[in-house]
Amino acid sequence: MIVIADVNDFVTDSKVRTGFIKILINLNKASNGIAIITGRKYENRPETIDQINSYGLGFSWLLMRHPECDDVPIDELKKNLYETHVKPYQENILCVFESDPKCIEMWRGLGLTCIDCRNI
Repeated sequence: MIVIADVNDFVTDSKVRTGFIKILINLNKASNGIAIITGRKYENRPETIDQINSYGLGFSWLLMRHPECDDVPIDELKKNLYETHVKPYQENILCVFESDPKCIEMWRGLGLTCIDCRNI
């Protein structure tokens, strides 16, 4: 079982969403891992890893925006990262946590269960 999430969904506007982080930590313990797919730039990878680790959240994949994708809309970027790295495991994906409406539509269009996490 795999869970997909975005680091920006559990840390928003400098506010840490501890309840959502607890959900992800428990799902990570019960699953084969968390795939974090984010629009954050790859050059910020070390800081992003430090931030994720500071919350005690383990992850299996951290997929980020590379410089050649700076102008790619977030829903297309996440779809491309998913199809390149995670799709082979699609039958094992439990759900996706997402807050961006365009991305929610994209995930659901791919046949994945997508939970709108803006109110978690």
